[in-house]
Amino acid sequence: MSVGTRFCVAALLALSLGACNLLLVDDANTFDPDKREEIEKPPAPMNPGDVEAQVYLDVRLSARSQPGDNVVVDQAMDVLRERTALMTVQMTPPYPENFWLVFELCNKSFLAEVPIVVRTRVFREIEGQAKEELGMFSNAAPIGHVALGKRAEFDVFAGLDALPESLLVTSQIDVYLLPEDTDIESIDLDTVSAPPDKTGAVIGPPVRINIGERAADL
Repeated sequence: MSVGTRFCVAALLALSLGACNLLLVDDANTFDPDKREEIEKPPAPMNPGDVEAQVYLDVRLSARSQPGDNVVVDQAMDVLRERTALMTVQMTPPYPENFWLVFELCNKSFLAEVPIVVRTRVFREIEGQAKEELGMFSNAAPIGHVALGKRAEFDVFAGLDALPESLLVTSQIDVYLLPEDTDIESIDLDTVSAPPDKTGAVIGPPVRINIGERAADL
């Protein structure tokens, strides 16, 4: 075999091997991360957690029960959220006959996708006694409405025959998500309920009141 013939055979063999290893690329089907199509997902329906994240309770002294030498109030703040985290009251003689606290339901701006009812309940707890509900107040928002704010005052000494050494006042917001066709004007906000998966709760800041010797020791 001549040199020229051997060269032609080698060249053809090289081309044949190269063709076997050749990867054809279709530019039209090449994955480009910058051009990928966004898959649109339907928005998740509103759930109680969406409301829980937007509502909270603020607690403070009423104008009818101002602090003084015998009523010392320490109000710890949640700095990040700019709201009351804990209130502690130390009372020494002379004791007030009544002690009024303001409970204010507040909410951030949000859109109600379904009718919402929020019910605030206030409780009094005394050591050795059953937890007692002092009262409640409710508010509602139809679809598209964002204002849920409301306030009420409670005398946390109401009905006591004698003052205990200490008592704890707690509060809770109950959240109810109702069917879209609910007519807010036609329901009783204080008794309406919802299935467990449409119900939520937000705990308000506690108020600890120490009285007499218990207060003097602190």
